Amino acid sequence: MKKLLTKPRKEITFLIWTFWIPIILFCTNELLFLRSRTIFSFFLLTIFLFFILFVIGRISNYLEKESNYNIRIRRQFLYGFLIPLLCVIILAKLYDKQSIYLFKELLIIIMYLYIANSFYLVIHLDNQFSMVTLPIEEDKGCQDKVVVYHKGAYGPVRLIEIAMIDQRNQINWLITFKEEKHILDLSLKEINDVLGTKQFFKINRNQIVNKDAISQYRSGSFGKIELALNVNAINATISKDRAKDFRKWFYK
Repeated sequence: MKKLLTKPRKEITFLIWTFWIPIILFCTNELLFLRSRTIFSFFLLTIFLFFILFVIGRISNYLEKESNYNIRIRRQFLYGFLIPLLCVIILAKLYDKQSIYLFKELLIIIMYLYIANSFYLVIHLDNQFSMVTLPIEEDKGCQDKVVVYHKGAYGPVRLIEIAMIDQRNQINWLITFKEEKHILDLSLKEINDVLGTKQFFKINRNQIVNKDAISQYRSGSFGKIELALNVNAINATISKDRAKDFRKWFYK
């Protein structure tokens, strides 16, 4: 799975749906067999199962921030299993008050919900494990220098000299502790991979900072964090979504 997580997103998406499509079609066929309905019913049922999977996927993405395994499993069980199952039972009762086939159908739906939630939990647990082990390997293999453009020529800058990366008007500026500014040809994602996660943190969509460049920070409005940097008198803001990760990184 770790190898899968490091591949491009398109490949991951393709492999995930290669896994899910046969399961959805199998469950649709089993449910339809109990009812003996038309092709149109098969199509509607397939869309319904895709919708359930989409909802569970969104719930799992929302719960991805939770690092406590026990809490994550309980919430996944509640929001991804019990609530969807309850909704299905209510819809089935409204659709067919006699509920002749409800028991057999529920067994298939329960199996489907169990597989879906287990699948996302496995990805979450493996992702958490990768986040613990991979950054060390990345920092060990981190480059010592990066090439920049300055005054009509290219030259190297050592990573320990970098105070921050600041994107302005689609140009990535490398700012050193000596307050020298250089142009980077790398994208923010590429330079972030080069810098590693031990000393540098991407505080927002446009800026990456060195831990040593932060003079102080304070809590801002709506859960945000306001940073004061000791280079170029730059002030920066960290969004609420990244505030928790920033605090963990800053106190390592």
